[in-house]
Amino acid sequence: MQTIRVALKLLKHQTELESAIKEPGGAHIKEEQELQILTRQLERFPEATQAVLAGSPCPTPTGDHLERSRRGILGEHRARRMTGRAEIHRGRCLCGGVQYQVTGPLRGIIACHCGQCRQTSGHHVAATSAPTANLTLTNADTLSWYRSSETAERGFCNRCGGNLFWRPIGGTTTSIMAGTLDTPTHLKIERHIYVADKSDYYTLNDDAPKSPGP
Repeated sequence: MQTIRVALKLLKHQTELESAIKEPGGAHIKEEQELQILTRQLERFPEATQAVLAGSPCPTPTGDHLERSRRGILGEHRARRMTGRAEIHRGRCLCGGVQYQVTGPLRGIIACHCGQCRQTSGHHVAATSAPTANLTLTNADTLSWYRSSETAERGFCNRCGGNLFWRPIGGTTTSIMAGTLDTPTHLKIERHIYVADKSDYYTLNDDAPKSPGP
């Protein structure tokens, strides 16, 4: 019975906390402290953890998974406290081993047709971009980075192979593959680059500007 009471208490608290987060000036320190206490309670009652996380994409919910969920809620709460009604975008790879959120606006989509983008994506790359400081990895269990050139590296999931990120070495922005974003994105392709390197099996018929190089 105590296990059930703990599970129900956490579920009720999480619902109230998530509702409060959606409002400016919502949940504050008191709620964070309460959630931390509830998390510690759940560590003592693994059956409650199973009940709370029922339906999770994680086949066997773990303390790690619960902690990531808790950090995700509190991270969004802190972001909203700092920015008011902050614009939040979320995305993930196919298997969910890499998940992220971006606080603030995203750049319009740039389609890159260079050889490297073709070979890493299997087509051309369509990517938005944001300041790296605004990008939070809410799950990075399977994230790997490959240095594809002297000046840049690419982030991908080492389990499902999902192509997620591109960033310049020493830069302050990260490009995010548009197809990994949750919909609706409200974004549009605003430019094509390296069209001189595109493959020969497709044509570009939209009205977006097209550049033979960068």
